[in-house]
Amino acid sequence: MITGGVKAVSANGVLGDPAGASAKEGERLLTRMTKDVVIAVRR
Repeated sequence: MITGGVKAVSANGVLGDPAGASAKEGERLLTRMTKDVVIAVRR
């Protein structure tokens, strides 16, 4: 994967199995990542 990138192992560029995911968990993760980016940009 280092030389070929994600496309070398996944035709659509997605890794993992989303079967256990939920919209609520996705929202929580997106909110956290957004807060982290804002903190980093403000530094």
